[in-house]
Amino acid sequence: MLLYISADGAFSTSKHPQDPGYDYGGVVTNSKRDPDHSNKRVMQLKDMHCFYPGDLYAFTRKPLFLVVDSDNSPVFANMPHYFGQPLVVLMSPQDTPSQFHDQHHRGNLFTLFLHSPLMGMCLVSSACEVPMNLWEKCQALVDRFISEASRLVTRGRSVDPSFLQFFGDDFLRLLTLRFIFCSTVLRAHRAFKVC
Repeated sequence: MLLYISADGAFSTSKHPQDPGYDYGGVVTNSKRDPDHSNKRVMQLKDMHCFYPGDLYAFTRKPLFLVVDSDNSPVFANMPHYFGQPLVVLMSPQDTPSQFHDQHHRGNLFTLFLHSPLMGMCLVSSACEVPMNLWEKCQALVDRFISEASRLVTRGRSVDPSFLQFFGDDFLRLLTLRFIFCSTVLRAHRAFKVC
């Protein structure tokens, strides 16, 4: 099963003090905002308006591929493998440099990378206008990177077997490889090293 979650983070305190599936918040499921709250990180949400990692535990009975695009995505990092089935969680960066905060209305940077890796790289590099012939050359380089990443993942001995389980599906393999590209670009980008 593939589940793609794109939502603002919910940083509320839970009523379940010993359960990591609920202790650290989740993502907002209600798009209505309370006008009294100006800062979403401080906003306290009712439990019914939050989607927690623990809400997915029952779905780990079957192979689960989870993509989380949220400023609170790390809460999904340590989901347990209760049933021993493959589980992959691709998470967006928790923090982005301030220059990308004003572009949030255009969509999330992580989703852009998963949709079009070259467009994501152009955005973080502030390359607004790229001539078509240069775009095609750059796209060929991105394609070469993705091919090499695919070869390394399938031949790597230290790769989590869950990734290999999903590599047989063309779409999930493409998402995984684009995630690797996104991660590589953001780790190498100077602005992301200081946030």
